[in-house]
Amino acid sequence: LDNPGGVERVLVNKANFLVQKYKVTILVAQKNKSDFAYSISPSVNILVLDINKYDNGWTKIPILGFFYKIKKLKKIYQNIMNQIKPDIVINVERGFEDFILPKLNPHIPCIRESHSSLQASGLMDHYNKSIKGKFFTYLYNQQLKKFDKLVLLTEEDRKFRNYKNGDVVIPNV
Repeated sequence: LDNPGGVERVLVNKANFLVQKYKVTILVAQKNKSDFAYSISPSVNILVLDINKYDNGWTKIPILGFFYKIKKLKKIYQNIMNQIKPDIVINVERGFEDFILPKLNPHIPCIRESHSSLQASGLMDHYNKSIKGKFFTYLYNQQLKKFDKLVLLTEEDRKFRNYKNGDVVIPNV
């Protein structure tokens, strides 16, 4: 939320709107600057997790470190969910959360928003060139199938990934 981008703007706008009727909590994985890029209502609860503090020797080992950090963070997210008791969870950014949030609590609907078109951002070409890239693309695709609902930007994204789990297309306008 400290970078002035489109995803950040959409998240803040939604949070500011929803907090008028609902309790809203935003979990921020890492905060790099002192101020957020956009004005957030003081009624929105912000929890900065500072996930980089969990980095150690294990996290520097390719692939193995990734899964080590997921295991470590899963406990932290579970404790937070037990405290705030959300009615719904929405993930707006690709990261560790894709591997943690979908099935953390099967009674809480979990939505994944994709705020960029795969074709527009060139992610398909970039990730499919290396073995590591192919591996992580495969893993992310498998994880996205675990979300209760996916929000995508284009019909092409829907066709490319063929999620089949309640995906909906809401294009940028």
